Amino acid sequence: MILSSLMATLAVGPAFLAPVRLPQGSQTIDKLAETVRLSKRYGVVCGVILPQPINDPLKYTLSDAQVMKEVIGATAGEVSLLTSASPDNQKPTKAKILAEIDRLSAMATPRDTFWFYFSGHGTQWNDDGKSYVLPYD
Repeated sequence: MILSSLMATLAVGPAFLAPVRLPQGSQTIDKLAETVRLSKRYGVVCGVILPQPINDPLKYTLSDAQVMKEVIGATAGEVSLLTSASPDNQKPTKAKILAEIDRLSAMATPRDTFWFYFSGHGTQWNDDGKSYVLPYD
């Protein structure tokens, strides 16, 4: 639910998203862990410190993103790390995040696991009730 809401927020078509159906009962976590362990892993990992001064600067977004990249454990080229400290063409702008989601999801099969991780600020607009992540730009 959260991932599909996030993809809608980022205006990504749901072509590669499918609802995850977990079995009922106490073996749900074990089954999910087995599925993840056996699948190929792809991911887009973002750590964003906004360039403008804000009231609540985040201290750990970059280190959180680096750790999450290691947790995913994908091989080179199967996970993108986009942080505020990256070179300009690898900063986590909306366009770059969407491009990396498109690029990597095109490589994934239905048996694979696709991760999207975002460490940074978000907001919610009162007029529509939706939540939004705040990319670098």
